[in-house]
Amino acid sequence: VRLLGLDHWAAIVALSVFAFNQNMLFMQSLPMTESLLLFTSLGAVYFFTLWVRTYTLPSLILCGIMTFLSMMTRYDGWFLFIAISVSIAILSLITLNRKKAESNFIIYITLGIFAIILWVGWNWIIFGDPLYFINGIYSAKSQQDVLFSEGRLFTKHNLGFSAWTYILAVKEN
Repeated sequence: VRLLGLDHWAAIVALSVFAFNQNMLFMQSLPMTESLLLFTSLGAVYFFTLWVRTYTLPSLILCGIMTFLSMMTRYDGWFLFIAISVSIAILSLITLNRKKAESNFIIYITLGIFAIILWVGWNWIIFGDPLYFINGIYSAKSQQDVLFSEGRLFTKHNLGFSAWTYILAVKEN
């Protein structure tokens, strides 16, 4: 919040809203990785914002490290990696010369690609399937298959009902 130019009190309010949020308090009391994912993702976004303001190498490297940690925490971090990678490529091409754009992009994606290699290697070594996270018994696909076999996946192959269910979920949330 301070990096975005807001005052000290705005930063205190933002921290308080986050720290005393009922969902965060609940997640911190459970042995789950959501809190760690939020921490590492916010760190990556912070250092990315700092890099956009300064275009310094340390902020880019710290952004890469935080993204790496986010990716190693949960697969949700992979989306952050893709989003920041595309953003770095576009912003570097617009504001810097091509050589700097390429070097910034390569520096950033190196840690993200290393995280992906570690995950795929882990799955291959432990489970014998490099894509176990997609096909394994705890994957989203496996969970959807169970719901479908039990006749509880009412929206499958029904675009209208799927859209209605999604809109209703958004409204209720």
